Amino acid sequence: GLQDAELTSMVSGRAKEVLRDFVEFDVGNISWALARMDAIDFELLDGIAEHTVTSGLWKRFPATMAAQLAWAFAEARFLHSPLFKILADYLSGHVAVFDNQHVVTLAWAFAVLGAEASAALTKVAAYAKGGRLWSFQCDELCALLWTFARVGWTDDELFGDMVHVAALRTAELDASSAANLLWSLAALRTGHDGLIVSVAGLAEEIDQLVDSILQALLSG
Repeated sequence: GLQDAELTSMVSGRAKEVLRDFVEFDVGNISWALARMDAIDFELLDGIAEHTVTSGLWKRFPATMAAQLAWAFAEARFLHSPLFKILADYLSGHVAVFDNQHVVTLAWAFAVLGAEASAALTKVAAYAKGGRLWSFQCDELCALLWTFARVGWTDDELFGDMVHVAALRTAELDASSAANLLWSLAALRTGHDGLIVSVAGLAEEIDQLVDSILQALLSG
């Protein structure tokens, strides 16, 4: 992260002065930069979110920019409810045309922040079921499974598809994906923070997948 406090303050101050002139790429780029700083200027983040919502700037967002903005706010752990309602509605209308990476990033951000996005996640779940899961990169698949486990989603068909595909792609796992996958599988089996997920009939397959991942990790 950016550790120069004086430079950080100067950048944030100047950004606040010209905030009303920001276009969509400015909003995405500076939000990303803010999320990477050691000391996040939440007042500026709030101003960026408010500007994005009230100016209608979000209507011109390409998928990349919407995902970048959602990632930045999630990384900063800052939920601006009006902004995330707009992002959720935006995703709902574009699930089938966005790249998988952008769909997953937006859904992940909703889960991280606990944003209300049930309609968007319902469309993501419907889109992801079945053979379409094979089009996701392994890290995207694991992040998506983490997302639905984290929000306490209840859809046996979706989880069954995701666990089955993940079990056939363990050779593609890197450290981050393996960690996401193991957390998700544990949450599905035992619940997490009071979130109980219905996994009727999946317990044995989940246990076998966990064993397989752990054995691979231990064997190096």
